[in-house]
Amino acid sequence: MASGGASAINEKYDDGNQPTTEPADKLRKRNLSVIIAFSYFSLTGRSLWIKSCLAIYIHIISRGNPLVLGWLTSLMGVSQLVSSLVSGYVADQRCIGREGVLRFAILLGVPTFFVTAWAARTEQVSFVAVALTLWGIYWGALVPPTGALLVDSTGAGEERSKWITRRFIAKKYGQASGPATALALFLLRGDEWTAHDCAFVIGAGQVVSFFAAILLCWLRDNHRDEIVIESDRCGWLEGGFNNCYGGLIGMRRLIQSFKRKHGATVAEKNCKIFEQTPLLLEDVADNYVTFDEDRPMYDSNSPDSDDVSRDSYRPVTESATNSQKIAKTIVLADISLAIAEGMTVRFFPLFFIDLLGFRPVQLFPLYIVSHLLQAEVAKLLRVLGHRYGRIQTSFVGRLVSALALLGISLSYKLRLPSMITCVVYIVHMCALNSPKPLTKGVLMDNVPENERARWNALESVNQFSWSGSAILGSIIVNRWGIVWNFVTTALLQFAAAIPLLLLFNLE
Repeated sequence: MASGGASAINEKYDDGNQPTTEPADKLRKRNLSVIIAFSYFSLTGRSLWIKSCLAIYIHIISRGNPLVLGWLTSLMGVSQLVSSLVSGYVADQRCIGREGVLRFAILLGVPTFFVTAWAARTEQVSFVAVALTLWGIYWGALVPPTGALLVDSTGAGEERSKWITRRFIAKKYGQASGPATALALFLLRGDEWTAHDCAFVIGAGQVVSFFAAILLCWLRDNHRDEIVIESDRCGWLEGGFNNCYGGLIGMRRLIQSFKRKHGATVAEKNCKIFEQTPLLLEDVADNYVTFDEDRPMYDSNSPDSDDVSRDSYRPVTESATNSQKIAKTIVLADISLAIAEGMTVRFFPLFFIDLLGFRPVQLFPLYIVSHLLQAEVAKLLRVLGHRYGRIQTSFVGRLVSALALLGISLSYKLRLPSMITCVVYIVHMCALNSPKPLTKGVLMDNVPENERARWNALESVNQFSWSGSAILGSIIVNRWGIVWNFVTTALLQFAAAIPLLLLFNLE
């Protein structure tokens, strides 16, 4: 039933009453292709310097002070948080929209790349702090509009989860390509951890990031090119039914609502859809209105009268309430996980270098294998999520991630071979990151369309959360060591999985 209504509304009728495909279909396909390509190249650039050597570089220039790494990570997270909240709000406004925010981000990116490459060459903590602040603002401006455009270009449910997973896979391939490039650069320069070599790799990351930003010029805002979009139509159809009382009155008021929203000229041409797609009205009635069979839907003596009892139907509000509960619970669970994750994520490189004695030729292949396997596991989890539930699959993943983190600590304490520690690390990263597209898909299915950019800013809120907890992690590392930091993080990850239990029967 729902598919019939959706396909009907996605067609535009010409004067000959024949359906034609909207140009918006091509726009959606192009946006999806550009976003996937941007996700790959941007994450290649970021992982080339942020993932591969930023923590090591800061560790070197700060003479091994973990507090400096924690504070600089927090500074980048705070700037990204502020930027994303502003850009998320502005991107949802029709006057500027997603496209306008993206143009601003591109213009901001150019000086950001230059300043970052220059600051790395100076080996001064203060200049690096400025560069990371600019990067936080730049990335925060990008995250909400690109995420919203991806969601705008996909249908709810399985299709949306599929594209979010594809984007996640593209990111993981990019995060594998970054360390592979860094490995080649370090091998060419002697396979040593030096500030000068790290600065060179950081500069190379800025070049890749510049070319990735250019791709954003091909993105277009769906809002400006479509007459009717998915949840927008749900809004005015729901509003139409909730403000009318049945039969012909309902039909007339729906059309009047459409005219007020889109203009009389557009309505005259497009409201033929009401005459030719009864499945659409049936679909909306099933989803938004519960009829009482013991009461007449309208006054049979006066079907055009406004004198129809409001008691002839009952609006369905349970679905909306569940959607709000699902969205808020996922936000709580994601932020809790981000706080736990942030205590550890920047200290893994130091763990492998300082405690296990890894050189670049040993560390970067580990990153490459980890990200490639995360992409493959994400494909598997999408299938499992479809069969057993996306929330249930994500919950199990978080438990496995916490257990694996405890396993890393235990393997080091027992002096097990480094290969075993690396395998447990890969299990931890796959269980931690691969389920994330599932929860994001559920979240995007349960938020209003005109607030998607703001909800996509949640990614930066999570970034801030783990950036803030990086300070706590640095304090634990400074006082008790990295291993105790892992144990504390694992306990917090167990706690972060608990909110998902509340959603098992609601998805």
